[in-house]
Amino acid sequence: MALTVGTNSYINVADADLYFADRLNSDFWDTINPVTKKDLALIQATKMIDFQRFKGAKTVLTQALSFPRTGLIDDGVVVDSLVVPQKIIDATCELALYLLQDDYSAPDDLLEFGNVKVGSIEVTTKGGGRSANGGKALPPFVKSLLAFARTSKCALHRG
Repeated sequence: MALTVGTNSYINVADADLYFADRLNSDFWDTINPVTKKDLALIQATKMIDFQRFKGAKTVLTQALSFPRTGLIDDGVVVDSLVVPQKIIDATCELALYLLQDDYSAPDDLLEFGNVKVGSIEVTTKGGGRSANGGKALPPFVKSLLAFARTSKCALHRG
C-alpha cells in the first residue's frame, strides 16, 4: 500500500526523515531500506494511533483519519481544527521507529494472563489482561504525546 498523507498516514517519509534528523538516538531510522519499510511503519503507526479513542470529533466526518479534530484543547490553548497537531505527527514518527525496532504485535506474556493467582498471592497486570490489539501497550513517550487528545479510556490500552 502506498503512503498517502491524510489518507493512511499523518506524515510522509521525507518529513519523518527531517523529524529524526533533530532527534537523539534515531540513527536506526536512517538505516532502514528500502524506503517502503519506512512507509509501512508510518502507515502502521497511524493505524495504531487512530485505534485510540479521542476527545472531540473529526473536523470532516468523511475524512479517512482521526485528525484533524474539533473540540481539543492542549495546555489551555484551543487546537486548530483544520490541521493535524504536531504532537500527533511526532507520535506517529516515534511509534514508527519503535515498530521498526521491536515486534509490537508480539504478545506481552503478562498481558496474556491478566490476573495470575498462586496460593494467596494474586497479581493483576495493568489493564487487567491483554490489550485490545493482542500486543503490548503503547510506548510511554507516545502515550504522553497523545495524552492531550485521548479520552480517559481508549481502545488499544486501558489506562
